[in-house]
Amino acid sequence: MSDSNKNEGEIRQYLGFSLNGQRYGLPIGSVKEISTVAEVTTVPRVPKFVLGVMNLRGKIIPVIDLRVRFEVEVTPFTRDTCIVIVEGIQGEVGLVVDKVEEVLNFVETQVKAPPAMGSEAFMKYVNGIARFNDELVMLVDVQHVMSFQEFQDVLSPTPEEAA
Repeated sequence: MSDSNKNEGEIRQYLGFSLNGQRYGLPIGSVKEISTVAEVTTVPRVPKFVLGVMNLRGKIIPVIDLRVRFEVEVTPFTRDTCIVIVEGIQGEVGLVVDKVEEVLNFVETQVKAPPAMGSEAFMKYVNGIARFNDELVMLVDVQHVMSFQEFQDVLSPTPEEAA
């Protein structure tokens, strides 16, 4: 690391991915693994952004479609579409993304607060923005992508389902 980088702060790593042509990043420390979409089982009466659940080595985890959650155009799945398994405060969650790209490195001074614009839903889930080459990368706040209550609602049966 050069002396100028030492003064800029700690390097933060993000897993780069795309949704509808826009680049995003997930904190690399929260990423557990990457999986295919073929393993998802639909669940009735869940929010539209919940694609379903998947069995990950005996553990059932919810899977959400970030395109729906972020209110961007939903396109058909391709061979590049995958699920990024992340660890949030509520537990493991699968995030459907169009394509996983590469690991992005940003020093603290490169990460800026996102401007107060766009949909309220979108701004709730993005906690930073940084420039990578000539593109802006939206940095996703994993802890807010799915609330604890939403997590419980997906994994807990309703009283009539439990009967």
